[in-house]
Amino acid sequence: GADHVAIDNEKAAREATEHLIALGRRTILAIGGRDDTGLGTAEARTRGYLAALAEAGIAHDPAALLPVKSFRMPDGAEAVARALREGLRPDALLCLNDQLALGALRALHEQGLRVPDDVAVIGFDDVEGGRFSVPTLSTVAPDKAAVARLAVELLQRRMEEDGTGADMEGAGAAPAADRSLQDLVAPHRLVLRESTEGPVSR
Repeated sequence: GADHVAIDNEKAAREATEHLIALGRRTILAIGGRDDTGLGTAEARTRGYLAALAEAGIAHDPAALLPVKSFRMPDGAEAVARALREGLRPDALLCLNDQLALGALRALHEQGLRVPDDVAVIGFDDVEGGRFSVPTLSTVAPDKAAVARLAVELLQRRMEEDGTGADMEGAGAAPAADRSLQDLVAPHRLVLRESTEGPVSR
């Protein structure tokens, strides 16, 4: 076990999916989506996606979850190309990170589909490439400064618990099993750009 600092991934995915639904999109694929019972980031984001669909009364099609081998641009492109070959006709994509989303944009372009006219796309992480893609990419932006601040504060607190912090395994260090692990939540926000018909923002 270890301390953990991150955004509320489930809540963020729910908000991103709600944004797509508010645009009138109803056939929303989750690129990188996985079984929602695990403890990982992808599973948490999948839970948020499913919760938003359920709240809107949209039936979930298991085929709309498109797992990937890794969360890179080629995997996003391949997942979307495969879905289109198999006859899926989405009007929106929730991509579980921006790398997948950038790959998805390429696959949609190669198939002659327009973003956002035919398919709206939103990602996660607010990577720099999404600000310069064509169209620019809507995304969930974690407050990276807050993540860093919380992580450093937590590390400092742990070092103080261990005495001077000079020797984490030295005298006075508390056994890891005796510590109460911390799971801290940092803020996030939706950044709406051209890929979901939002205002252009860099």
